[in-house]
Amino acid sequence: MEWKETARWIKFEENVEDSNRWGKPHVASLTFHSLLELRKGLEKGTVLLDLEKFDLPSIAEAVVENMVITDQISQTDSNKVLAALLLRHRHQYQMSPPIARRPSSYNLLALARKDSKHPIEDSENKVLEPEEGETLGDGAIRLKIDESDSDFPGQEISPLSLSGDEKQDQKAEVSFAPEPAVVEGGSGKQESDVKSRIPEGAEATTVLVGTLDELQYPVVAFVRLAKGCPLNITEVSIPVRFMFVLLGPSSEEESYYEIGRSVATLMSDQAFHDIAYRADSREDLLSAINCFLDDTVVLPPGEWDRNVLLPILIAQSRARARRRKMAKAALAAVAEEQEIDPLERTGSFCGGLVEDIKRRAKVYLSDFKDGLNLQCLLTSIFLYFSVFAPNVAFGSLLDKKTEGWLGVSEVILATCMCGILFGLLAGQPLIIIGATGPVLVFEQTIYEFCNVYNVEFLPWRCWIGFWVMMILFGVVALEGCFLVRYFTRFTEEIFACLISAIFVYEAIHFLEVVFKKNPLQKTYTESPKSPEYEVKGQPNTALLSTIMVLGTFFVAFYLRKFRTSYFFGKKARRLVSDFGIVIAMACMLLVDVFLYDKVVTQKITIGDPTKRGFLPTRYTERGWFINPGGMKRPMEPGWIFAAIIPALFVGILLFMETELTGVLLNKKENKLLKGAGFNLDLIVMGCLSFVCSMMGLPWMCAATVRSVSHLNALSIWSTSQAPGVKPHLVEVKEQRVTNIAIHVLTGVSILLAPALHRIPVAVMFGVLFYLGVCSLSGIQLVDRIIMMFMPPKYHPDVQYVRKVKTRKIHSYTIIQVVCLILLIVVKLNVIAPSFPFFIICLIPLRKVLTKFFEQNELEELDNEELPDDDSDLDEYDSVYMPV
Repeated sequence: MEWKETARWIKFEENVEDSNRWGKPHVASLTFHSLLELRKGLEKGTVLLDLEKFDLPSIAEAVVENMVITDQISQTDSNKVLAALLLRHRHQYQMSPPIARRPSSYNLLALARKDSKHPIEDSENKVLEPEEGETLGDGAIRLKIDESDSDFPGQEISPLSLSGDEKQDQKAEVSFAPEPAVVEGGSGKQESDVKSRIPEGAEATTVLVGTLDELQYPVVAFVRLAKGCPLNITEVSIPVRFMFVLLGPSSEEESYYEIGRSVATLMSDQAFHDIAYRADSREDLLSAINCFLDDTVVLPPGEWDRNVLLPILIAQSRARARRRKMAKAALAAVAEEQEIDPLERTGSFCGGLVEDIKRRAKVYLSDFKDGLNLQCLLTSIFLYFSVFAPNVAFGSLLDKKTEGWLGVSEVILATCMCGILFGLLAGQPLIIIGATGPVLVFEQTIYEFCNVYNVEFLPWRCWIGFWVMMILFGVVALEGCFLVRYFTRFTEEIFACLISAIFVYEAIHFLEVVFKKNPLQKTYTESPKSPEYEVKGQPNTALLSTIMVLGTFFVAFYLRKFRTSYFFGKKARRLVSDFGIVIAMACMLLVDVFLYDKVVTQKITIGDPTKRGFLPTRYTERGWFINPGGMKRPMEPGWIFAAIIPALFVGILLFMETELTGVLLNKKENKLLKGAGFNLDLIVMGCLSFVCSMMGLPWMCAATVRSVSHLNALSIWSTSQAPGVKPHLVEVKEQRVTNIAIHVLTGVSILLAPALHRIPVAVMFGVLFYLGVCSLSGIQLVDRIIMMFMPPKYHPDVQYVRKVKTRKIHSYTIIQVVCLILLIVVKLNVIAPSFPFFIICLIPLRKVLTKFFEQNELEELDNEELPDDDSDLDEYDSVYMPV
């Protein structure tokens, strides 16, 4: 006979299936009766705490001796129990071919952390009923050891089953043989694949559950060794600290099975686990079981649909999260008192800026040293494509909206120059700056305004850029960065929806213009392509442009979803998903190249391909320096001071985007250590705006989505976590090298100008269409608009739906929709340049809503619905973030 492994636990349960492979990790479910029986067994059974035995025979002898003393077994049965405890252990990875599992007896091994010196963090609630359709294989004992999101080492449980093929008497003298390194006739593997998943410092809890017909009554023993000992009975060679033994007649076999699962699940609970390390007596263990039962939910028997159980599971999960947060708050109370809020006002002139400079100056040299590694190199290459593609798209759109005064050439140069300077001087170098939708919209409105009032566009922009710099200087000098706290979700969502709607509209409007120039006809005769005749009316151009816009969108959209598919490995999925836009553009470019001689499509314009050097889009009318006094006629003094008004709006726009991006990156869960620089970032943005204005370049702004991608690419996640367990963030490579390298590569792209001339404009509008649609993903306002057309019973099960009445939710949504419509009307009107002012007006409007809504209702609607602790990381990109 031997002990055979049937399952293991490293936070979640994994069973050895009939196909002799590990099953999917899942959460255990228990029977309430088994917990009660376990408590009774510990009340009467053997409990040995801090046993000073350091090999398996000595431990087994001590356990059997105590069982005899406590009258659990007779002296004649002691030899048989001892023989059973010393049988050989064989693990699943040593089995070949697959073994048939037997229901007679079980051995379970669990990894536990050593030296519990931390207070109890939480007690995870358990649902004590198997899910419908779930099969518990014969001989599979379920165990769970919790690994919280703190720095505690993880735990593992490896159940084994004692095969009882032969009901023969064991001899009193049993020799214990350690597990061989290589199993004869086996698969040849010398260690388990799970080794890399076990953190350093982990210790094992082994649970031995089996049937022994020579016994008349079940016997129970709970042992805590004085220190972890290498007993060579675990799947991975780690010290064993705890041991639980349950043996009894086969008549109660199923009951033993459930009791074994119960004790293992108890050891998986962080609260019980900590008490087990500190317990001084049997009563401490029994009290810990009572606490576990207090936090346990019992479901009545029945065939329950998982959707019916979801509210219960979410409620329990949130209760657990609240307890964890309370415990962490208590532990970090002293640290929080010493922490300095980067948005806190000092009360002195430029006090916040001085503090930012001091904070970042201490780590400035390390900002370059920390960037000299392979991960930063790969991040630079990856982010280059993520930055370059949208910039080309925005540049082509600017070219169209400003009639060539600002185009792809200007966007590439501005991105390169401003990105390098921002990477060198900024307080938060992880922020990626570039052309963004809000600034693009504002550039268009200023150009239209200049056309209406006959003002030179580029010279007037010089004065706007000058006043923007002065306004941002004033904000920093008066320590106004704290105002970012007043930008709530109410305002951010309306603003995000506005930009997304503009992107989608621009793509549709582009196709509308193409179809007007190239209408579909019942009959068609191609005009000869010669200088004497103008080619016009190309129906195939309209059709191919439509294919390219929609093709770029759908390819990029579904490659984005590829991240959560089941194809390939996780790294391959993320790689394909991250390069989705580049792959989509390449596919459509191949289509255009294949049809180059058959269909005419509009291409991107970058300077003049016949001229040498990198030139402005309208190089015959302007250079790389703009005279603020006027290009063709003098600038009137009145217009110089009138530029303060649009400058105020541009300053508000840059303030919102830069500071909100900084707040998003510097959240505590991102574990940034070098500090923020909100004031310093704003000063740098103001200076860059003025420089761009003087050079006739578009204004650059903090790109939130690209900045978050930058942060994620530099994040290092744990690799030694249990199967099925979400990796936790270890650190983020905070440095300046990647930001600078990304924009240096963008500048080098100037050499690619001849190749960029081959990219169809339709592809760029497809990218804008994709950015507009994907930006709507995860915005709560969009979800609530959809909810207005759904019966209440189909509303998503999220916190604000449970906490706020449906009527109030719809009222709040209608107010936001009305505000969004008003902003769209402003954007399409002659007062379009003032739309940032109307966005600012949303802040006091949000305050007015407190008279019509309860404060707790507004807080629920404004709070961010984050994923649960056990959710998959790949879904995190659907969480709301400002555009």
